[in-house]
Amino acid sequence: MTADHPGNPCKQCSIPTSRMSGRTLRQSPARGGLLKKADDKRWIQVCPTCERQDLFDDHRIALPFQSLDGVMRTVQDEATGAKGVLSMAGFSFTQHALGSAVALANREDDDAGSARSTAQIEAEAQQYRLTPSHQSALKLSDAICQWGRGSRVFGNLHKRHGTTLGDKMNRWMRAALAADTDEAAIAPVSSTQEAGRPEGLGVSFGSKHLRMLDPDRFAVLDSVLSEGLGYALNPKGYALFMRHLRDFHQQLSASGWGHSLARTESGLFVLARQNVRVDSEQAVTPSEA
Repeated sequence: MTADHPGNPCKQCSIPTSRMSGRTLRQSPARGGLLKKADDKRWIQVCPTCERQDLFDDHRIALPFQSLDGVMRTVQDEATGAKGVLSMAGFSFTQHALGSAVALANREDDDAGSARSTAQIEAEAQQYRLTPSHQSALKLSDAICQWGRGSRVFGNLHKRHGTTLGDKMNRWMRAALAADTDEAAIAPVSSTQEAGRPEGLGVSFGSKHLRMLDPDRFAVLDSVLSEGLGYALNPKGYALFMRHLRDFHQQLSASGWGHSLARTESGLFVLARQNVRVDSEQAVTPSEA
């Protein structure tokens, strides 16, 4: 929350309110049923003091909100007296908020209703690495696109490349795993890189493939993180994003953080999504929502 949009005082305790996207607040059993579908893209005012018990989902995962100073927090920060604020690319949050966001991302994965979960596709990708072939590459790519809600992406790839798609995906994925740099791993096919990312597969879904192939080395850079953190959706932007993410993850891991590089990115996605997918910076009161 910026100085241009200060939180209005809570009517009960007079403390400045924080804000949470309607999409996130919808996961609160106490508050979610009161929201409209249009509220998913609006900031809703919340009071972490008066509404503390409401700011959890039905599995008691604390829901992240944005405080007056722009930092993403949860009510657990106040309960534990946590003072440390983390930051990546100028986006600030507490470790509690990031941990909750990873847990929420895992829940979304469980509730997505896709054919296979993240863990299942990771296992399929590891099997592909052991016995790569154009048939298994094609099957894996289809699964990854469905996981990323991009069935249309895979359909368009199939239309563009026809029966050669499996071979092109296989050549690219094998080359990406052997690449020395992130920029080379995500680079598109060209006259100088015949085994590059196939035409029609953008950086967003290309990075989803890399993330599944090696979740300890790669992560996803999609439109939410591109807009929310400021990384360009091109090979150089992806390389910069991965360098910063690895540095951030290494620092977290040194303090006992137990999540993989890719799972950490999923938490950043959930946090950044609140800032990106809202139609207005102005938060509304519950009665207006």
